[in-house]
Amino acid sequence: MTETELVERLESLERAHRRLRGIAISSLVLATALATIYATQSVPQKITAHEFDVVDNSGVQRMRMNVNGINISDAQGIAREGLVTDTDGSAVILLLDVRGVDHAAITVSREGSPGIRLADPQGFQMNLGSTGKVNFKTGTTEKTSAASIVMFGKDEKHHLIWQAP
Repeated sequence: MTETELVERLESLERAHRRLRGIAISSLVLATALATIYATQSVPQKITAHEFDVVDNSGVQRMRMNVNGINISDAQGIAREGLVTDTDGSAVILLLDVRGVDHAAITVSREGSPGIRLADPQGFQMNLGSTGKVNFKTGTTEKTSAASIVMFGKDEKHHLIWQAP
């Protein structure tokens, strides 16, 4: 290699080094600027949305919060429990089985009447506390007191099978 070739190669390496150093410094300045911009953003005082979904590391939805309530799902994404508002405006805490059927619910009606509902997979149901039961003679729905226990059959009309008091 001649002396001229060596000088040209050295100059080429120096240009590449300056270019690389310039890129590195520019990248560092840009990263610092972005970090400063994001670090100085304040935490919002209020977030407005129609719905929030929380997902796990695999992307499976584990919790949904919207105007109807909060539903919590298992690792397969199946709803298992929730705090919801029922169609009549009652607040309801639900415990669901694998198929999404509620087997236990704690309710408080708009009027403040409490109740606990338990149901088995066969369709039998037991209500402790205030619940609505249909009077088949008159066709009207009667409310029981908070001190009552009512058991319903598994037929489609949920006929009363036992009640106290």
